[in-house]
Amino acid sequence: RGPRTPAQVAADAEAAVRVAMADVEASPLWRRLRARLHEAAADADEAGGGKGAPWAWGDVSEVVVLGLGEGGKGGNGRGGRRAARATLPPSPSGSLEAAHAPRHQAALALLLVQRCPRPGGAPPPRLTAADPAFTRADESALAALGASVLPWPAAVARVGDAVAAGTPVLAYLPHCVPGVQEAVLAAAWTPAALPRLALLGNALSTLASRWDSGPPGTRAGGHGGETPAKGLALAALAGA
Repeated sequence: RGPRTPAQVAADAEAAVRVAMADVEASPLWRRLRARLHEAAADADEAGGGKGAPWAWGDVSEVVVLGLGEGGKGGNGRGGRRAARATLPPSPSGSLEAAHAPRHQAALALLLVQRCPRPGGAPPPRLTAADPAFTRADESALAALGASVLPWPAAVARVGDAVAAGTPVLAYLPHCVPGVQEAVLAAAWTPAALPRLALLGNALSTLASRWDSGPPGTRAGGHGGETPAKGLALAALAGA
């Protein structure tokens, strides 16, 4: 068998993600996440005195995914730094076909928009994915599966535009270093917009714990090693 064409590689990546979707859909994690999405809206509505929640799954217009192409290296590895700088070209190591973790994380994102019911029969939210480590096959496969692929600064800007317009957003950050998470928070950093943003990823308390305990030279803060002040502030608020 000779080398595969780019179209064949993309088709194989798409097929691999579809298999992963079946795996994730059969998992207890998926059942818990579906339940929690609806509980979160109910909790927010109750906290607001029944006047409507600023974030509710049925109102979400965008699911924005940052960091799927690391090839399982994790947020503090080469792929995580690549996502933070967004300056290096894609690498075959990030292929959704070849790497288990990104493939299943993409599957979870797709399930959220395709198979998580919304109240009142609302149409599914738009799915956007961004990672400089994506290969062209990854981009083609994600497009065939219904996702838009953008450069990560444009995807972060999409978060900010949506919440500024009063529309809730779910940001899914499975691999991102603190600097990228900080950029997402900065895009929504106003009293009116921030309550319309939900993050699905590493807990902010975990960020705070690692930042406080790690030596300065190993903190992997993202952009230039800067302190993720917004993430740390929210972690402190949540723990108060």
